[in-house]
Amino acid sequence: MTIRIDSHLHLFASTKSEYRRGVHPLYPEEREALIGNFITVMDENSIDHAVLVSLDDHDDYAAAAREEFPERFSLVGVMNSDAHDLAKDFESRNEKSNYLGFRVWELGELTSPIRKLKSFEMLKSMSEAGVIAWFYSTSEQQELLPKVLQELPDLKVVLNHLGFCQSGWDVDAWGRPRIETPIPPPSWKYVKDLAASPNVSVLFSGQYAFSNDEFPYQDMRGMSADLLEWYGVERLMWASDWPWIDQRPGYKSLSELPALHFPNMTSEDLQKIMGENAARIFSLKNVKARDGKAL
Repeated sequence: MTIRIDSHLHLFASTKSEYRRGVHPLYPEEREALIGNFITVMDENSIDHAVLVSLDDHDDYAAAAREEFPERFSLVGVMNSDAHDLAKDFESRNEKSNYLGFRVWELGELTSPIRKLKSFEMLKSMSEAGVIAWFYSTSEQQELLPKVLQELPDLKVVLNHLGFCQSGWDVDAWGRPRIETPIPPPSWKYVKDLAASPNVSVLFSGQYAFSNDEFPYQDMRGMSADLLEWYGVERLMWASDWPWIDQRPGYKSLSELPALHFPNMTSEDLQKIMGENAARIFSLKNVKARDGKAL
């Protein structure tokens, strides 16, 4: 059975709709990425299931999509760093929304004992609930992550966008995030170190935002080779980061990127990156492949 899963993207309505969300240069008030539009994209590209990542701590629109199409969508919530009690905030929201993952922006002060970190109790609750840490933070916070995993060895972690770290960014002419950073970034050594933790996986995504080349991002092929060496084919998962890539390079082009960066990979291993790994790592149950067979 072949299954294709997009492991990270965003759906949202304009602020004039009934659905709450924040406003940002990347997603101003009028910008939309609507359910119906993406369903069409899925059908055109033979995508069976997709992981919806909320823009912020307002899950309204993505949750509505998951409720309407439970076989097609899973939901990742987003950490509210300003919550008075991070663990209670996560627990109450997860009870309502039943998250697959929860996006983690920060762990805590670098000098704090690991169990005293600001986010430790939240991460502990996530581990107990089987909710994946969707990690996208600074290099300093990423350096802390192996120590956290020593204390919480059962916590599953998905490194967003090849394991790149947040380092400031702009919006380019195509409405996409643009992050200026060396290739590979200084934090690349931490991505290598994290491969020693078997519960850490990596999204094969985001190249468009970091590369200095146009598609197919030849300057990042060395990084792709590193990830394959460190994590093996079993812990890499393709994602589009739609809608930012809708115009350039386009969804179909991005879905072909694993085959272009791994030209000697077997079709069986490419299928793992394109969906089978995600189905296994995310323990997806209520999903049907295009042949109509349930996982």
